[in-house]
Amino acid sequence: TPPASESLRELLGRPAVQALLMMQYLRTCFWGCASMSIPYLLNNLAVHAKSTVGFYSLGSLSSAMVSMLVLGGLSDANKNGGTIARCCLLGLAVLSPCIGVAGRAGSTVGVLVAGWCATCLAWSVSGQINPLTRSVARRGSEGRLTGLVSAAWAAGSLCGAQLHGWGVNSRLRLLYFGLGALLVVAERCTTVLLRAVAADNTAVDNCA
Repeated sequence: TPPASESLRELLGRPAVQALLMMQYLRTCFWGCASMSIPYLLNNLAVHAKSTVGFYSLGSLSSAMVSMLVLGGLSDANKNGGTIARCCLLGLAVLSPCIGVAGRAGSTVGVLVAGWCATCLAWSVSGQINPLTRSVARRGSEGRLTGLVSAAWAAGSLCGAQLHGWGVNSRLRLLYFGLGALLVVAERCTTVLLRAVAADNTAVDNCA
């Protein structure tokens, strides 16, 4: 059976934990940047800047709420939250360069639509983080693992904000193509995570 508790070193040494933390950090790097730069781009590009940014916020958050509820229900029904997270991350990896290209081309509609879709997918991944964390946690380590996942979120948000400041004005396409590459890595981390969890469960079943 799994150990009653793990030291922090043992917890961080597990491949499933490493993959979960890396996925959380990388996906939040993207969102920490996008959540700042998309409204910034719309404010600079749109004729009616304030109303356009407000419309973006209303539309993106409303649609993200619906997508979280729908995909969360699918995850509960089919127990496939990891697969949903992988698909959403790959979708974000495709959308990220689109944001950069649209922003560089001065397309308000392009930034708006890509931003809406990215918000839906990013929030849908967020809805799967707690189930994934529970699947990785062992008895006695749930609180520390949740804290580590939150720390990875904070670090990713900080990094994303810095990337926004570095690239939004002069390196927009490079920035969002790079973020797309990070999201591909995040998807691969999720694959590693699911395989590690499956291996752990098999080992537990064999010991039972």
